[in-house]
Amino acid sequence: MLATVLRDVLPAMPASGAARPAQRAACACVMCLVAGAAFSLTGAPSNLPGAPSRIALPEPAAERATPALPPLEAAPVARDPIHPRPPGDTPRIEAAPLVSELPGTRDIRAQAVARELRQLQRAANPSGSGRYGATARSAQAAWLLGLIHLHGAGVRRDPSSAQLWFQRAASNGREPWADAGLAWCAIDGCVGPAQPLVADRSIAQLRASHAARADYLGWLLAQRQTPLQVGPPGPDGMEAPRPGMGLLQRAAADGDVQALTELGMLAVGRGQLEQAVGYFRRAAPHSDAAAYNLREVQARLADQALKPERVPPSPSASEALEAARRYHRGVGVPMNYAEAIRLYRLAETRGSLEARRMLQLIYAQPDPLGGINLAWMRQLAFVDTASSLPVVGTVLNAHTLQREATPLFDLMPRFWRDQLTQVGR
Repeated sequence: MLATVLRDVLPAMPASGAARPAQRAACACVMCLVAGAAFSLTGAPSNLPGAPSRIALPEPAAERATPALPPLEAAPVARDPIHPRPPGDTPRIEAAPLVSELPGTRDIRAQAVARELRQLQRAANPSGSGRYGATARSAQAAWLLGLIHLHGAGVRRDPSSAQLWFQRAASNGREPWADAGLAWCAIDGCVGPAQPLVADRSIAQLRASHAARADYLGWLLAQRQTPLQVGPPGPDGMEAPRPGMGLLQRAAADGDVQALTELGMLAVGRGQLEQAVGYFRRAAPHSDAAAYNLREVQARLADQALKPERVPPSPSASEALEAARRYHRGVGVPMNYAEAIRLYRLAETRGSLEARRMLQLIYAQPDPLGGINLAWMRQLAFVDTASSLPVVGTVLNAHTLQREATPLFDLMPRFWRDQLTQVGR
C-alpha cells in the first residue's frame, strides 16, 4: 500500500528545484502521513494471518510496603563483676520484740483489775444498802476506792469521784486515813477551788491518828498559802524563815515518807548532797521516788569525787548564792525572780564569781522593753556558772529529782500503784 502511494505522488512532483512552495508543503504532509501509517502497520498488534507475535515481557516485581531495614543489635551492657562477701561479714538482723508481754497478758491484767474493783465496790456498799462506811471493812474499801480514782490506778483519773469516796469513808469515822484524803482534796481542789479552812479542819482531825502525815499536810497547806512576793530580808540580808518548816521537820523526825523526800530535795537545792542522801535513804524503802532520788544523788557524789576541788567562796557569799538559786528555781520557796536577782547581787558584792556570771547572763537578753526576760530567766535557772563557760544541765537540781504523784500515793497498795502506767490519762 505504501508503494502505491509513493508511485502516485512522486511522479507528480517536478524533477527540478523550481517546484512551487505549495507543492513542497503538500509533499511533506504526504510523507508524514506515510510515515505514520507505516508505524501503525508495524507497531500495532495485528490479527492478520502471518503477523508476527508480540514478545511477552515479565511481570513487574511487586513493591514492598515498607523498605527493608537491616536488623538492629543492641550493644552489650557493661556490668561490674560480682565479688563474694568477705568472710565474717554475714549480715545479722536483730529486731526488738513487738510486744513486751505474752499474748493475753493485758487481758488478764484488765480482768484482775475489774475483779478487784467489783470486790471493793461490794465491800464498800454491802448488800447494796447504800450505807457506806457503816463497818470498818466498808470504810476501808471506800477509802481505797478514793485513792484509786484520785490517781487513776486502773481507771480514768477522776478527782471528783475520789472526793466522794473519801467522804463516804469518813462518814462514820471508821477510817482515820479518810481525813487525809479530804484534806488533800481541799488543798488541791478536787472539786472547784481550794478550800484552806476545810483542809485545816481535816488536818486537825487526822492529827489524832496520824500525826506525822498531818504535820506534812499542814506544811504543804502553809506553802500553798504563801503569797508570791518578796519578803523582808533578815538582819544579814538573807530571806526570812519560811513558814511551816517546823511542821516539815517534825514530820520527817517521825518518819513520814513525804516529809523525808521533801527535806532531801531542799538539801539538794542548797547543795548539801550528803545530807540529802540521808533523807532519801530513810524514805527509799517506802517510796519509789525517794529510791530514784537516792541513786541520782549518789551518782552525783561519785562524779564529784573524780573532779578537782574548787576553792569555795566565803560562807556569806555561798549562803546568799544558795538562797538566790532557791528563789530562782522555786525549790522549797515560791519562785520569785525579783528576790533571786537581789540575792545574786548580794552574793556578788560578797565576792561570788558564780553570782556575777549569773547576773551577766540575766542581763544579756532583756525583754523588748529592757526589763527582765522571764522566759530567759526560766532557762537560766539550772545553768552551771561554776566554770568560765556556763553549761546547762550539769548541776544536780530539784527538777531532775522526783516527788510522788500526791502526798497520798505511798498509802496505796502496790498492786494499784503498778496500774498507773496501764491506763491512758
